[in-house]
Amino acid sequence: MKYLLLLLMIGLTAESVYSQSISVSVVNEHAGFSQSEFPLKSGSLSFSASQISFGDIQLVRPSAWSVSPQGEKVGVLKPDINLNIQLLEYSGATLAEKELDFFDRADETLAIYQFDDGRAVVRDNVANFTFFGPDADLIYSVSNSSRSPDGERESELATDRAGKTIVLYNPVISYGATSGSRARVVYGEGDHTIFFRDDSKRITQLKVSPDGAFISILASDGRSDKAYLFDRFGNKLFESELDQGQAGLTVSKGGEFITAYSRGRVQAFNVLTGERVGSSTSRNPVFYASYIPEDEIILVLGGNLNGDLITEPMASAIHVSKRQIAREEIGFSLSVLNTGNIDIHREQSNRYRVSGLNRELNISTNF
Repeated sequence: MKYLLLLLMIGLTAESVYSQSISVSVVNEHAGFSQSEFPLKSGSLSFSASQISFGDIQLVRPSAWSVSPQGEKVGVLKPDINLNIQLLEYSGATLAEKELDFFDRADETLAIYQFDDGRAVVRDNVANFTFFGPDADLIYSVSNSSRSPDGERESELATDRAGKTIVLYNPVISYGATSGSRARVVYGEGDHTIFFRDDSKRITQLKVSPDGAFISILASDGRSDKAYLFDRFGNKLFESELDQGQAGLTVSKGGEFITAYSRGRVQAFNVLTGERVGSSTSRNPVFYASYIPEDEIILVLGGNLNGDLITEPMASAIHVSKRQIAREEIGFSLSVLNTGNIDIHREQSNRYRVSGLNRELNISTNF
């Protein structure tokens, strides 16, 4: 009888340990990608400090470049006698190229934001954004300068995957001994609205949800952080005080839940009630986390982020109602061009696809 009880106890212990699991695999066509190689709609783009290569083309020492969210287009700023904008297909075929007469090729704040439909936006002179059509013709410009006499950091642009909701924001505006921030939605030429301003908190992250419906902002004054959620028109839906040191926010599809993550902790909140639906600590630094309400699971991607390289990556899944955690080390290094493009898509129950890294990942869970 004692032996039977012992066997039952061993069986129960084994079941409690192995009843939850998580597995991670690389999408087959990305399995051979290096840390400096990123997927396009077809094929890949590789880069080094001096050039980018994709399709049949190599571009040496571009002033700036970017890949559209779905990998359909690549936008490049090329230094010549003057600065040139070149818009290319993922195959390497040039779609349009124009000389930018009034841009300074030596401007250290130059940046380009490329959309999948062929449009592009160029930032220059710290806070000026010029919008171009798919033919590289100039459409309009917007100055996002705060005009603070104490200065400001370079303005940034955030958008959804289709480029429908476009936000320009000043992450840091100096006001003497303090610093603040602001953000505006751009609808078109001469049509833009400032929807966020805080004279004592800096914006540490601003993201537009992949469908363009929501804008999330994480702001900090160095003592505490605050999370905000707005709709695409800038109407505030949620606001919450958080501990200092948050790394980022994500919004669930439909905007019902928001996830906040720091180096060692993840929390998910109900936007309507403000209640916390789940939280967990993490063994290693978190660089992305998202709550999947259909499965009651918080998915966490951890690892040491150094520049664009992610070392010692790990995937975790937290089931908030069952209070169970599953973890798996990812046995290869990953990299990312823009952490704002990382996304976890639910394909079916307990099956997910991670995009925005140099290799897309499949994640499956069992609880």
